Amino acid sequence: MPESHILKYHKYVSAFTKEFGLDYTSLEEDYVGKAISVGVYPDVSYLLYKIVESYIVNNIVEIGSGMSTCVISTAIDRTEKEFTTIESSTDWAVLVREVLEKRNIRIPNIVCTYEMRSPPLLRDNVDFMFIDGCVMINDHGTIDRIDSCLHYSYILPNAVIAFDDAQSFPHEISRWLNLFPDSENRKGIWYNPQQRDDRQIYISIPHSKLGIEQIINECVAVASKEV
Repeated sequence: MPESHILKYHKYVSAFTKEFGLDYTSLEEDYVGKAISVGVYPDVSYLLYKIVESYIVNNIVEIGSGMSTCVISTAIDRTEKEFTTIESSTDWAVLVREVLEKRNIRIPNIVCTYEMRSPPLLRDNVDFMFIDGCVMINDHGTIDRIDSCLHYSYILPNAVIAFDDAQSFPHEISRWLNLFPDSENRKGIWYNPQQRDDRQIYISIPHSKLGIEQIINECVAVASKEV
């Protein structure tokens, strides 16, 4: 990892720990100890925390449980906000629950299903969806995250939809941007303040929730702050 990337990594670890009172390093260690991939970088964890704690978001759905589940659960621990995490692996869901129980953090509604095209409990009042797991299977048997974002953008018109690893699907990117650019209903933003070559986030924001853009900009600004 280039030196500039390492510096920005530590900036987000520091900001996360200081602002939210959650030791980011120990959180990573908990998940590595459970043989769970860390899954999200600190800049993404910081973004998730800031978004779900905001007044704009009250109903959250995550596809693909993991460290992000702990981050989101911690952010809304003492609120009435709804949180459902949808996971295709029962074993994985058990490991995530164990970490949450160990930390005495609110456990979300964990749904284990392979049906990701129209997952259960997916209601119109979803405000925020984070996609970081198996989502939709196309006719060729491969995962389509770009297609899934397009799909969910239509069935959840009022939801902010963020999905990880967007750059991993280069053949889908141009089609997504052509089919669903900054339209009259939504705005798309790339989020990658640590400037990684991988693990970039694409965020689709309905115009009814453009306040999220300010939160994103605040998160990006952390990378430029003095240590």
